[in-house]
Amino acid sequence: MIKKRSVLWIEKKSAIGHIYRFNMMLDKAKCAYQGQIANVRSLSAKIHLQTNMCESFCFFDSEEFDELYDETLRQAKNFRYYRNIGKLYYSKAIVLITKHKYEMAYSFIGKSININKENGYESGELFALIAKAYCNYAKLGGISHTTLSRIEELLDKNQVYRFFRLPLSIMQGNNKMLEQLRTEFEWVDFEYTAACYKRFINSLRSL
Repeated sequence: MIKKRSVLWIEKKSAIGHIYRFNMMLDKAKCAYQGQIANVRSLSAKIHLQTNMCESFCFFDSEEFDELYDETLRQAKNFRYYRNIGKLYYSKAIVLITKHKYEMAYSFIGKSININKENGYESGELFALIAKAYCNYAKLGGISHTTLSRIEELLDKNQVYRFFRLPLSIMQGNNKMLEQLRTEFEWVDFEYTAACYKRFINSLRSL
C-alpha cells in the first residue's frame, strides 16, 4: 500500500488537478497532473498521478487513456496499490460505456466495486457506482433503484463528493436539483461544468 504520509502529500500537490477534473475542465486537469508527474521522483507518486490522469482521459480521450492504462495498472498491481486498481477499473468502464460496450463495462465496474469493498474504500466504491449509473443510463435510459440508493447513502456519508449530484440530476431530468446545485458547491464555472456533463451524458444515448 502507499504510505499514508505519501498519499497526503500527493493529494495536496495534485489538488488543483482534482478541482479541474471534478469541474470537467479535463484539459486543465491533464496539464496539472502532467506538471506534477514531471516534479515527482517516487514511483508511488507517479502511479497515483497517472491514475488521476486516467480518471480524466476516460471522459474525452480514449486513445490517451489506452496508452496510459496498461502500464499504470501493471504498476499498481505490482505494488498492490488497491485503491489505484479500483480507480483504473472504473475509468476503464467509462471508456467502454462511451463505446457502447455495456456488458464489458459492467464487468469492470463489478471488479472495481469488489476491490474497493474488500479494502474498505467507500470513496472508490462511490466512483465505481457513478460509472454504473452512467452504464444504466446508457443502456436502459435510467438509473436502477439499487444503484441510486447506494450512491445516495455514500454521498450522505461523504459530502466532499456532493458534486456527483450534478450528473445524477442531469440523468434524472431533475432541473430543480440542478438549480440548487448552482449555489451549493464551489464551482469554478457552473455553466461550463453543467454543459460538459450534459454533452457527455447525451453522448451515451446517441445510438
